[in-house]
Amino acid sequence: MRAKILRGGDLLREAVLRLSPGTLHLSATRHADRITLQVNHTAPIHFLDSFPAPVDEKHVLGLVWPEAAGLRRLRASVQPLAPSASPLEQGDAFYARGELADALAEYRKQAIASGSTEFGQEARVKQAFCLVGMEQLAEAIELLEPLVAESGERWPLVASCRLWAVRLEQDELEQATRCSTALPPASPRRKSGR
Repeated sequence: MRAKILRGGDLLREAVLRLSPGTLHLSATRHADRITLQVNHTAPIHFLDSFPAPVDEKHVLGLVWPEAAGLRRLRASVQPLAPSASPLEQGDAFYARGELADALAEYRKQAIASGSTEFGQEARVKQAFCLVGMEQLAEAIELLEPLVAESGERWPLVASCRLWAVRLEQDELEQATRCSTALPPASPRRKSGR
C-alpha cells in the first residue's frame, strides 16, 4: 500500500507500507506544523509544514477508497485559530492568503519578540519568504545570510536552501555554490519516518 500526504495536489510525503490482511485503521493529525499519518500499527509518516494552511480557510479531507471495501467510521474535526494567536500564527494565515505585506509585518513582530530563539529564526526565515514574494531580494538576502550561520536544526537549513534558490534566481552562481557547499551533510532517516 502507498500512503501519501498531499496538499493542493502536491505530494508532500509518501511511504510504501506492508500491511497484513484485515481491518484498516487510518489516523491523520496535524499539530501546529507537524502532519502525521499512521496506518494500522506501522511507523507514522511525518511532514513538517513550514507554512501551515490557515485554519480560517476551507479544509478538505479526501479518501480514494475501493468500491468493494467497507467503511465503518470516519471522523474529522478542525480547531479554529485561537483568538489570541501569536504574530507567527497570524503571519502564517496572511501568507497562506497571499497577503505578503501583512504577513511580513506579523513576522517582524514575532522576530523582535523572540530574538535568537527557534521562533525568532522561524519568523526571520518567513520574513525572507515574504520579501522574495514581494521581489525585494536584497532585503531577503540580508535576513537569510546571518541566519545560515546560526545554530539550530531546522531554520538555518531552511534559510540556506532559500538563500541558494535566491542566488540562483539572480544568476549568482558562485554565491549559490557557496550556499550549497555550506549545507550540513544529510543525516540518516530515523526509523519513525521523520
